[in-house]
Amino acid sequence: MSVPSVFVDTNVLLYSLDERDLRKRDIARKLIDELCRDGNGHISLQVINEFASNLIRKFGRTPSEVSEMCAELSSLRVVVGSMAQVQEALRIMSTASISYWDACVVSTAAMSGCRTILTEDLPAKQLIAGVRIVNPFA
Repeated sequence: MSVPSVFVDTNVLLYSLDERDLRKRDIARKLIDELCRDGNGHISLQVINEFASNLIRKFGRTPSEVSEMCAELSSLRVVVGSMAQVQEALRIMSTASISYWDACVVSTAAMSGCRTILTEDLPAKQLIAGVRIVNPFA
């Protein structure tokens, strides 16, 4: 039996490095390790870009350090967006009343076959476009 694919949002990746909240850091690290090991974790270019930007801006990391940290995520499947994904994001934005960037995460997850998004940014337990929102820190 195959394990369903899971989409990881930026905040989960950032918490895996955050020394200010050790509980969230440990949960995030465990989840990311499991998803990398099992091969069923997905992220998007949007998530990688947000991750890199936050590491530089908020964590004070150098571009070289960020490059290495992003490379460590290579076991997660990177989903590249498309015009169809943008159109779906705009539809989701209207129907679910969420921000454009959150709708992009949902549409990318849905179009890549993920049934779950791990995020702290959307209301937990909600089903949007066939994807269940799960707050791993709740």
